[in-house]
Amino acid sequence: MDRKKVKYEILKVSLFIALVSAIISFFVGEYIPALKGIELKTIDLRFNYRGPVDNFADSSKIVIVAIDESSLDRAPHRWPWPRSYYAKLLRNLKKAGARVIAFDINFDSPDKNPEWDEELRRAIEEAGNVVLAGREVKGTTFKSKVIEAKNLLRNIFIGTKGSQPGIVEVLRDYDGVCRRYVPVFSAGDTIFPSFGLAILLLYYGLTIDSVYDFPSKIPFENGYFKVGNLKIPKFDDKTWLINFAGPAGTFRYISFIDVLDDKDFKTNDEIKYGDINTFDDPEFGLLHDEVFKDKIVIIGSAIPEFKGELGDLLPSPFVRDESNLMYGVEIHANAVATVLEQKFIRRTSGVVSFLIIFMFSFLSFMLATSVRRLRIHPEFIVEILVVLSLILLFALWSYLTILAFENNFILPTVSPVLGGFAAYLGSVVYQYLTERKQKKVIKTIFSYYVHPSVVNQLISNPHLVRLGGEKREMTVLFTDLWNFTTISEAYPPEFIFNLLNEYFEVMTKIVFKYGGTLDKYIGDALVAFWGAPIHYEDHALRACLCALKMQFELEKLRMRWEKEGKPLLYMRIGINTGEMIVGNLGGYGRFNYTVIGGSVNLGARLESINKEFGTNIIISEYTYEKVKDFFSVREIGSITVKGKTKAVKIYELIDVLTLDKKLVKVME
Repeated sequence: MDRKKVKYEILKVSLFIALVSAIISFFVGEYIPALKGIELKTIDLRFNYRGPVDNFADSSKIVIVAIDESSLDRAPHRWPWPRSYYAKLLRNLKKAGARVIAFDINFDSPDKNPEWDEELRRAIEEAGNVVLAGREVKGTTFKSKVIEAKNLLRNIFIGTKGSQPGIVEVLRDYDGVCRRYVPVFSAGDTIFPSFGLAILLLYYGLTIDSVYDFPSKIPFENGYFKVGNLKIPKFDDKTWLINFAGPAGTFRYISFIDVLDDKDFKTNDEIKYGDINTFDDPEFGLLHDEVFKDKIVIIGSAIPEFKGELGDLLPSPFVRDESNLMYGVEIHANAVATVLEQKFIRRTSGVVSFLIIFMFSFLSFMLATSVRRLRIHPEFIVEILVVLSLILLFALWSYLTILAFENNFILPTVSPVLGGFAAYLGSVVYQYLTERKQKKVIKTIFSYYVHPSVVNQLISNPHLVRLGGEKREMTVLFTDLWNFTTISEAYPPEFIFNLLNEYFEVMTKIVFKYGGTLDKYIGDALVAFWGAPIHYEDHALRACLCALKMQFELEKLRMRWEKEGKPLLYMRIGINTGEMIVGNLGGYGRFNYTVIGGSVNLGARLESINKEFGTNIIISEYTYEKVKDFFSVREIGSITVKGKTKAVKIYELIDVLTLDKKLVKVME
């Protein structure tokens, strides 16, 4: 075959493989949550590479008034503060010229002093520019778009003249990070703006009708959310992407107490040391430096955790000092600032994204094929060059995505790389098919001189035994016996071994009955797991049933042992569900099919922590979420896990809640 025909054949194959790779990569990247999550992580990397906006706090139209530690310490009243504080804050902010005042605070129950509630209500009416936080939207108790049942939004002041409700729930992506913002929520036939959109509507003097076409609730234009004359590009059908100005603390924060502290208000410091008046002092007061004039002022928590009320830290794309946590009030501020500054982040359309993936796949295949045509020995060096060439191509594309992001444009990252990898695999297959004829010749020649098994080794890849494992979601169960050391010291070794064998025989049968895999025995402890090698979707359910059955059968054993004069054994059990690494672990000839990872360690800890709570079976919140509809449990507290910032809730597993068909099937 001459060179022209070879080139033409390679071109046809490359176009075909690129097309197939692009189709697979496009749909896989679009619909598999894990890959979408990786794509979102690349957005975080681009944010951090771009860095914060310079001097943003000074130029921003948004100021955050924070309920912080200083405010709690200097306020004369202890938390929760009287509603008169918020009324005074409103009046001072209005006096200072605030254009919009938004409370990211949940006024879900009346004040102990009804007069203070009335005072705040009057202040809201006087201000006429207040956004109030709503927490839940459900039910249809509405007439003429006026809320009659305020409890539906969990804020007793919603509906007050001069106020606008805004739903404060912030959307989190698959990995828990807040990147996108929902503009509207619905309840029955009524549309409610999100907290940020409510702020924008007041700022621009608009109504919710300017955003959505009633009663169809269809946006005026595809691809955009319309706020007055502004068009906010959609990230998807329901959200826009927040263009974060920077990490936590990028916006200007002013302490709540400093806005209250006028000549008529005495802070704890003033009671001790004399008047300071941070708000209306003619020389340095906030009233006179115009920090609030024509600004959007958002009031919210800046305390990591305080009695479970003010804790409002959420993950954001930006990382500062090894933490990506940001107060919810600042996430709302970033969402609003994205629109105010018109720094919208746009993404490519589906068609353009597909074309990018196709071109990337095509280039990857052609690059791999071209490098392989180099006559370099040994052949593995050629493959190394192919991989390095593709890595260079991937790096170049990553750099282009960063440059585009600096201009507020998102190019796809994961899908093109996935398409390039698929095209690389296609090039491997193509290379294999084109070399099959040569391999047949090799086999024909060498079969006369060496053993067939040696020939096969020459023309194929050697089989490698790998000791590694795979990661998957599973459930692990740990058991141990109470005070077994004391019992073992009181009886002969032969007796203890016989007793343990009798105990383990029963417990092991139960593990196998519910489809579990016996990991190991460690002294008087037993470890089992569900989810490998045969994967059950209901692995957590099976583990919990196994634990209850174990305790039941142990009780039967104790009844028999008591008649026989044998010591009575009592068992503790810990169960956890999560991602674990499962596989063969050990050296050649010595394998142990086992599980490892942080989720396994947590299961072991749950078993031992039964001592502290006087319980028999403890499950983690991760297991509880899988089985809560089938078992009765009791929440007993939380524990802190090494390497995690969030405590893990733990529950005592008590009994089967109901004989559901799913349960009966497993129990049979």
